[in-house]
Amino acid sequence: MGLPALGDGDTGGLDDLLQIIEREVKPLVRDIVPVDADKEVLFGHSLGGMAVVHAAFVNPDAYDVFIASNPSIW
Repeated sequence: MGLPALGDGDTGGLDDLLQIIEREVKPLVRDIVPVDADKEVLFGHSLGGMAVVHAAFVNPDAYDVFIASNPSIW
């Protein structure tokens, strides 16, 4: 048993995660704390940084600022 190869099993899911953030997490945060919806930022480091780069390309209007800190781009 090793690491899954491309196409083996359930890997990925970033687009699903981004949709969950849009539909569930952002509204929940807005209900709990005061948020300026005109200044939303997505930040990620390393693999999270790679996710931020992906998010910026697939849905550039979802956030006002995208910060990819040391993204794991290969």
